[in-house]
Amino acid sequence: METVHPAPSLLGMSLKEIREICTAQGMPSFSAAQICSWLYGKRVKAIEEMSNISRKNREWLAANYTIGRRQAMERQVSRDGTVKYLLKRGSPFLLKLYISLTAAGEPSVYPVRRDAAGAAAFA
Repeated sequence: METVHPAPSLLGMSLKEIREICTAQGMPSFSAAQICSWLYGKRVKAIEEMSNISRKNREWLAANYTIGRRQAMERQVSRDGTVKYLLKRGSPFLLKLYISLTAAGEPSVYPVRRDAAGAAAFA
């Protein structure tokens, strides 16, 4: 039985890493900056939205990579300001994030992974 691995996410990659991908695929060198602009500036949710990337290159990117943004299935805010997100992270796992602000106003993130049956384990 062959193991299927999920496509890597573009989100989180540096300009240098994306440039290496573009160069290896034979895309113009400026494509990396365009892709980064779409990812980090315009915050696209789908590779198909990158309208200044050729259709051929968008199709190749979509076949080999994902954007990597996950939509929250659930969001809760408690009285103390802690925000909880439930994110789908590939079948059969759900990812629950607890985000609270420190006294300095910086976020603290505590991921808890849940399997389909609801069993929790800190990630």
